[in-house]
Order: sequence, then C-alpha cells, then structure tokens
Amino acid sequence: MSALAPAGTTYQSLRTQFGEPTQQQASTKDGQRLKTITWRNIKGQPKAAIIVSFIKNRAYEKKLTGYQTNQVPITLAVYDDFKIGADADTILNQVGLPNDVDNTFESGSSRVIYIYEQQGDDHSGKVSLTFVNNKLQAKEQRGL
Repeated sequence: MSALAPAGTTYQSLRTQFGEPTQQQASTKDGQRLKTITWRNIKGQPKAAIIVSFIKNRAYEKKLTGYQTNQVPITLAVYDDFKIGADADTILNQVGLPNDVDNTFESGSSRVIYIYEQQGDDHSGKVSLTFVNNKLQAKEQRGL
C-alpha cells in the first residue's frame, strides 16, 4: 500500500503551508500505519477543511470539504455538455472550483472527484464529476 503515493506531498510541507493541524488520527489499513490530519478554517472559511491521509509520511489521499466558491451555476444544459474524456482543467475553467474535492492516488494513477453543490431560490442541485488521470470518467447529477 505504501507504493500508492511514492511521491506524495509530505506532512511537513503541508504543515508549513497550513500551520498546525486542528486534528490528528492514527489508524492501520492493510497492515500499514496511516496518519490522517485535518486543517479547518481554510482561507478564512470556517466550514472548510482539508483532510490528508499519509502513509510513510507521504500523502496518498486528500480531501477538501465545505469550501464556498464563486462558481458558475451548473444547469442541466451545462451538465449535459460535460463529455466523458474531457480534461479536468477545461471543466474547471468552464464552471469554477468545486465545493468538495476527493483526490486519491492508487497504483500510479490519480482519481479525483469534484462535488458541486448549488442552492437557488427555487431549487438545489448537486453534481459529482469523477476524473481518472485528469480525464472525466463518470458524472452524476441530482436536482438540476
């Protein structure tokens, strides 16, 4: 399992960037010791958190939750335009940063899930986009 993130970011470099973590947890998975670190109040946003799991001091999973962005509303027409195989940067440039990000490294590939949550006067919607090696592999929507 330690081969999942041989070049992952180190704990020390993230601590330098985000300061002292607000929570730390140790566990074991498949015989490997894991350390999960949480930083809250990211960029002055009290609901935002970065959660990073480390194996042998290298990050193999990163999550950003509760981040409030100034994204472009995703309508059903915009969602339908997201084509499988599209580049992640293209979609980010089109609709902005997501509210939640789940990034996992496994066997030399990266899987990233972007979650967009929208609240409107007359509706709420949620879009989930899954990228493998920076290419859209799957998409789901609810409430658009």
